[in-house]
Amino acid sequence: MVSGRANKAIAEEMRIGEQAVKAHISRLFLKFRVENRAGLAVAAMSQEIDRRSLAARELEREIAFGKVTGIDPDGAKGPSLAEVLAAENAQRTEVSS
Repeated sequence: MVSGRANKAIAEEMRIGEQAVKAHISRLFLKFRVENRAGLAVAAMSQEIDRRSLAARELEREIAFGKVTGIDPDGAKGPSLAEVLAAENAQRTEVSS
């Protein structure tokens, strides 16, 4: 839906009725307290950003405690946080393709 697809196209892809799609979208409007698809798209993207920020903070904590493979406790540098996040993003992109 974030990509701007019509209810009919969503219904066909999910193999459900168009009325079911409309019902689900209406529930999402209520859940995210928005009035239209644009507001819902913004809310969805905001949640994704929040989820990525949380993952980054968790990774930073693990790095700080030496729990991440590739980090040498004696000071040898492993991959940077940006490199790890870029690799995770690339994996997500491959999986969703």
